[in-house]
Amino acid sequence: MEKLFSTSDIIVQTVNLSQAKFLILSNDEGSEMWEIFKRAAKLDPANRYIASVRMRSMPSLTTLLLTNRHAAYDVTFLDRLANYPMEYQDRSVGPADGAVVGTSMHPDTVARPKLCEVSHGALTAQARALDKPVPCGEKDYNPFPWYIAGSFPFDNLVGTTRILPDMWVPLDMELYEFNMKVKDAERLTHALATVAEMSHVVETRKSATGKYVDTACTGGQPITRAVYDRIRAFSSKLYIMYFGSEPLCVSVNEINEGDDFAPFDAGFPVEGVEIRILDEELREVGAGVSGTIVIRSPTLFTRYVGEPDRTDAVWWKDGWFISADAGYLSPEGRVFVFGRSGDVISRGIVLTYPAWVEKPISSHPEVLEIMAVPVPDDINVENICACVVKKPGSDLTETAVKQLVKDSMTSDGSYYITVDHVMFFDEVLPKLSRKKLGQLAAVRLGLLAI
Repeated sequence: MEKLFSTSDIIVQTVNLSQAKFLILSNDEGSEMWEIFKRAAKLDPANRYIASVRMRSMPSLTTLLLTNRHAAYDVTFLDRLANYPMEYQDRSVGPADGAVVGTSMHPDTVARPKLCEVSHGALTAQARALDKPVPCGEKDYNPFPWYIAGSFPFDNLVGTTRILPDMWVPLDMELYEFNMKVKDAERLTHALATVAEMSHVVETRKSATGKYVDTACTGGQPITRAVYDRIRAFSSKLYIMYFGSEPLCVSVNEINEGDDFAPFDAGFPVEGVEIRILDEELREVGAGVSGTIVIRSPTLFTRYVGEPDRTDAVWWKDGWFISADAGYLSPEGRVFVFGRSGDVISRGIVLTYPAWVEKPISSHPEVLEIMAVPVPDDINVENICACVVKKPGSDLTETAVKQLVKDSMTSDGSYYITVDHVMFFDEVLPKLSRKKLGQLAAVRLGLLAI
């Protein structure tokens, strides 16, 4: 496979024109830039992430961020792609052909992702749609620069993904703290970050100017009033985006200082996007009525790679994609997104299928029944409660039940699913739907008034 890279002269010119202080560099032995820095700065290949430099050709440069390959990997990201020539090496591509393959999770397995193919045309339409409503800044903040530079997802996996779980590595606090120092040292203008990342910065880093960036984009979970209040101090202008692996960006809510905010408001659809709401019988409903969100857009994905039946199942008619999201449209056309349709539990940005909780708990010999249910939470929107019936005389504890789920995730102690509550029931579980049982558990836990 052909490997594309910038020449050293172009990189030097770019650093000098931008007066960059930091440069992300892959320290693969033999690369042109690595050899230049190795000679000029006497770099140590064993250094994990950070190296201080002083170079006459780039006087503004102070620090290199090294994207080392993880020692456990025997092939590089490009080598992996080379194993799929039909998907990645066809050079006679057009707008309708696949450009990227994103990932999303299957409901029936914890190990196998959906591979969402997105075409060149869809990516171009996305760029056009977001050009005006979501401008980028001169200095952007990304909580994890390695996300882009290090061949994600194969080089830099943490415990917030279910892709290749055997390659998870713990969150590296050295890297995270260094990234925070970069943020503190620079006057950043724009950020793309999750609610959790924004909240962490607001709560742990004091800003002398009152705001951390001029504009910020977030999304990936329904935004409640409590979530909004927690992250509002992060930026002067906030963009709340509704997006997904299959439709890409659907809508944007632009919020300036002093603007009112309605919980779950994801704003107006971006250019070219149409939204309808369907009931359980796939009949369209009117404004203000909740249901499943369906989307028609030039940014929609093409297919799930290798799964034609699953691809066919998510299309309604005339090019409308059936999302797994629940919400409604206001009379003005704003879209409100408050969770997932069906049984999936939306705990913040993490989507959990009940079977992922129920399977490890049901394997315990003292468990007679188990149902994982959503219970309300001001920040996460939904938390996970395990409703359990034990055998008579069992001394199984809440802590032990939670540990069953934790142990089922990984062998090194990092895990993905958090069970927030365990509710024990006598003899049998009430014959209720998952949502109704969740409401009963919430009342018993004091999370919901009768």
